[in-house]
Amino acid sequence: MASSTAYIIMLDAKTGVFTLISEKDELTIDKSHKKYEWLKGQEAGRIVKISEKGRWNSSKDYNNLYQSIKPKKKTAKKEKIAKTNKDKAGEYCFSLDEKKNHFILIESKGTQIQINSEHKKFEWLQSQETGRVIKISEKGRWNSSKDYKGLYDEINSTHRKQAKPSVTKPITQKPKSDNSDEIKRLKKEIKHSQSTIHNIRDELKRLGSNYNELKRENAKLQNEKNAAEKAKKKAESDKDLYVRLWNKERAKSRTAQRKVSKPKKVAVSPKKYEAKITANYSFISFYGDKGSEALDIEIVTLPLSKKPTQSFFKAFLKSVSADTSNRQDYKMRKVGIFKCYGIGYINPLHKKRKISGIEIMYIKER
Repeated sequence: MASSTAYIIMLDAKTGVFTLISEKDELTIDKSHKKYEWLKGQEAGRIVKISEKGRWNSSKDYNNLYQSIKPKKKTAKKEKIAKTNKDKAGEYCFSLDEKKNHFILIESKGTQIQINSEHKKFEWLQSQETGRVIKISEKGRWNSSKDYKGLYDEINSTHRKQAKPSVTKPITQKPKSDNSDEIKRLKKEIKHSQSTIHNIRDELKRLGSNYNELKRENAKLQNEKNAAEKAKKKAESDKDLYVRLWNKERAKSRTAQRKVSKPKKVAVSPKKYEAKITANYSFISFYGDKGSEALDIEIVTLPLSKKPTQSFFKAFLKSVSADTSNRQDYKMRKVGIFKCYGIGYINPLHKKRKISGIEIMYIKER
């Protein structure tokens, strides 16, 4: 665990320079030091602890460092004072004699101790609140506490006639000195800082309230937005459903109109048709000779329900060139042809048989 060094705080009122004194060394802190303003904010009687890592903090003087650590420059003077001022052990109430600028400590038995500005506990007494009881131990240690036993009332009732007003009255004002002015200034700054902190807390409280209000408002708006989006999606879904139903009904209406407007088929009796065709028949003989022949063809169909197309006749002629058996009557009748004139004997031994240059002269009812 990192150790730290404890220092007492001494202020030179004339120069405004702080001196931190420990049992090992002394530190001088002027206005240029980053901790100067922080030291100004410390209460009288506090000690400063500096860790090995350079961290500063303050605490109460639990170990009476102000009593055990003495400034080097005033060591000799304080030793003389210790010899001339014998601090007797006991419990004292204290007051300030403003004319003589010294403190008077009165014990219940009547013992009095005068503490002037040269006494080592003078500044410590200045920092004590009015009505505190000063306790001095047999070993010379000083501390203060609340007046739990009513010491001030006891002393006032015992010495009401003899005691002077300045003695019986508790401290109402500290002596006007450089240190007193500095303490007043520090207390004023502390009061200002406390007021600033109070204002900041109020502002933070107000901002927190505003934040919660904005948060609630945001949640409300978010809910409204979600509801609006949900309603929008539902409306779009309803619209799509309506459009689909409308299109479906419209399609039904159009289909009904088409069915109504579509003319009825009239039964037509089958008719025979004849076609006049010219073409060229080419081939290679069994001996490898090329040959060709002009054809003048006439084709009569069986009774058909509709007029045959040109492609009908062309397909028949190409099928005959590919397979001569298609020229037989029973095969022709299967495809709707009754007779075919103008195509003579086609030798099945001919190679690369081809009927080309087909021209339809006419197709008419017979």
